[in-house]
Amino acid sequence: MSHNKKTIKTVFGVLSSKDKLIPGRAPSKRADGYISSEDRYLDWGYDSAKTVMEAHQRATHDKGPAKKESEDLKDGMLLTVFNTISKGDVAWSGVVNLEHKSRYRSYPMNPQYGQQEVFGMWVHGLQDGMDAKEWASMFFNNMPATLERDGKKIHGTLEPFFETGTEGVIWSLSEFGKSGYDGLNCLKKGDKLTVYSKVTDGDIAWQSDLSFETVKDGLKGVKMMGKDTFLGEKVDRLPKGISRPKWRDMFFKRQPIKIELKK
Repeated sequence: MSHNKKTIKTVFGVLSSKDKLIPGRAPSKRADGYISSEDRYLDWGYDSAKTVMEAHQRATHDKGPAKKESEDLKDGMLLTVFNTISKGDVAWSGVVNLEHKSRYRSYPMNPQYGQQEVFGMWVHGLQDGMDAKEWASMFFNNMPATLERDGKKIHGTLEPFFETGTEGVIWSLSEFGKSGYDGLNCLKKGDKLTVYSKVTDGDIAWQSDLSFETVKDGLKGVKMMGKDTFLGEKVDRLPKGISRPKWRDMFFKRQPIKIELKK
């Protein structure tokens, strides 16, 4: 690590994977900037704490796109990834108490039945006494949070969890360092939840001066599956000194980070 070099800038934020256009491919004509799976590859970036909070506020107040494009991670950055949260700026804190009456909408094809809705999604409950969009935006922007339940603290990322059979979003926290259902914690009444716009300290999951290397044949379109790959996504570069599964999972969780730029 570059301990003898001087830090010229420190940025706090969260990891964020991003789609990029494969060189030589024609850009999409779609207004939303969508890139088809045949024409894109997965790359590695981050959202600053300022970007995270701006995205939350814009979604809450219906002021346009959720967030600007993530910044690229680059060689030479000292990257620290946190696995717990011990210090940071709090965006919201309270006791979970979901009510099930506000923003009730009838189902278009079955109007005698209905459910609560926010941002065009059916949901299971909304926080009592809180603006529905403000509550939902914290989850759809995957903000870092700490859940306190039965005397235990669980650190992770807010997740608007849904799958076939849930019939709508279940407000949840996905625990850092655990995958799939093992890390899924669906919120329930009485949980203490603290949501952060910026995490500045915690236990370290990984720390290193970034040095990327090119993945051989990474953009040729071979669809790879399995625990050591990226679920079929093409990748062009990976950092040295960390396993593929750990790197991938930290991005899927949008774990909080500190970046130090040195010279």
